Amino acid sequence: MLKQSKRRSEQRSEQTSGKHRESMLFILSIVAIGILGPTEFLGMPAVVGTVEQHWGFGEAAIGMSSFAEVLGESIGTLLVAFVLGRQPVRLVLAGVALLAAGANFATLGAHGLIAYSMLQFMGGIGSGGLNGIALRYLSYTRTPERHLSAMLLGQVAWSMLLVGCVFPALSATWGAAGIFGFIAAMFATFPLVALLFRPGETLARPVALSIGSFDKAGSMLVLAAQLALYGGVGVVWTFLEQIGRDAGLGAGAISTVLTIANVASLAVCILMPRLGAGAGLRRWALVNLAGCVLAVGLLARPASTLTFSLGAVLFIACWTGAALLIYSTIPQYDLGGKCAVLLPGCVALGYGVGSIAGGALLESMGTAMALWGAIGLCSVSFACYAWLRPAVFANPAFGDPQLE
Repeated sequence: MLKQSKRRSEQRSEQTSGKHRESMLFILSIVAIGILGPTEFLGMPAVVGTVEQHWGFGEAAIGMSSFAEVLGESIGTLLVAFVLGRQPVRLVLAGVALLAAGANFATLGAHGLIAYSMLQFMGGIGSGGLNGIALRYLSYTRTPERHLSAMLLGQVAWSMLLVGCVFPALSATWGAAGIFGFIAAMFATFPLVALLFRPGETLARPVALSIGSFDKAGSMLVLAAQLALYGGVGVVWTFLEQIGRDAGLGAGAISTVLTIANVASLAVCILMPRLGAGAGLRRWALVNLAGCVLAVGLLARPASTLTFSLGAVLFIACWTGAALLIYSTIPQYDLGGKCAVLLPGCVALGYGVGSIAGGALLESMGTAMALWGAIGLCSVSFACYAWLRPAVFANPAFGDPQLE
């Protein structure tokens, strides 16, 4: 009798928790973490220029320090997934946020590449932990494709604002202190979100009604698809300006093309959740991944204004759509939530490895060979996703009347 009473009490608590997670304030706060958490990564082009001026690092040094940051992001997601999952989420969120804030603030006192890279590595761990928490919770709401779309839409808009306005203004006024001080201050406010979680709540059960079903093969294929996709992104996005220069475009023309591409990616964020709902998820994910392969193929052709413009716009739009739909796929294969935490790590690690490999190929064998490497990576992503068998279960919390 006592066991039945305890079980009913736990069920009522889980139902209340489910309603709490669907509250507007909670969803908006987690979406905000997903948007603002990777601020340095999203504003990387502007950050790199300021770092080069302030510390006098060369291109190779900047590449290594950037890789240290994204490696830290990958490790941060792994820590959240495998080490901190049973700790109170309040403490985990506050801890990784303060780590990111402290590391970015301490960066201002760094002298030399090693100290700078180590602090960026620590800041990346904090940022990756925040991203992992955001992805885990957003992936297990009733409408993950809508919330993930809002997050990606916000990331695209925030990236445009950072690169085009915020970071250049801060750099012009205060230099590196302006950029890293801004990032540190922003992270220092994140522990306030921890108050929205129940005392004692852990990441081990992000969805109260989850039965813990796990399709290991399917989950690994989804992670591999995201890792390979961002490997290709690391090659193309990092060196897109150089590809444009090879096509004979000036800085103004390249900026115009990128603006058009970003507007297209915003439209994709709005449209794709509708097209990719239900049975359309697999079809449109494959369409976007195929579009990435086609776009890089255009960029790899003999350089011209037309091929660069079409290739850049198509690639950025399809990359955004594919990433969104891959994020929305993981809950179909992993109801426990552990793999959702790893997706940001796949993004960061894939991008970091892709940019390093792309730079090495570009320097030693030319732009065309680097782009052929990107074609190969995007093709691997397509193959991994195409190999997915239909999910044998669906998240029971989606559309559950108890969560309405």
